[in-house]
Amino acid sequence: MPENDAFLRFSPRILDHLGLSAYNSVQKSVAEIVANSYDADATEVHVTLPDAMDGMAVTEIRDNGSGMSGQDVIEKILFIGRNKREDGQRTASERLVIGSKGIGKLAGFGIASRIELTTWKNGEQSSVTVDRSAIEDIQALSEHVLKGPR
Repeated sequence: MPENDAFLRFSPRILDHLGLSAYNSVQKSVAEIVANSYDADATEVHVTLPDAMDGMAVTEIRDNGSGMSGQDVIEKILFIGRNKREDGQRTASERLVIGSKGIGKLAGFGIASRIELTTWKNGEQSSVTVDRSAIEDIQALSEHVLKGPR
């Protein structure tokens, strides 16, 4: 029998289990995203919630945290399950890091079908959008290519 490479594959449903199940309310989702802002050394976080949570609702969260480069977005945001504590248990300003499981970035899927991230670092802007509908029909997340930060 010939030896073949095998790969661990993840169904897009994993986003439901990690996002929708864990963050199934506006309060839980927003609290997790604000905690991520804290871990980015933000001293201000502004949350704008819609009057009604319907299909057209937009929730916006802005902070003055340290920001990320395009490479940071690839390595830190698009890497689900990354252990932030491997980088050290304190932020650049010596705060104790709150997050540890690397799934809080999925909190937005608890209340939204599309997540847009725009960040700045050293005067450079990076953006990425993850649209739930764009990945629902694929067989495995490992086979889906997202457009990188722009």
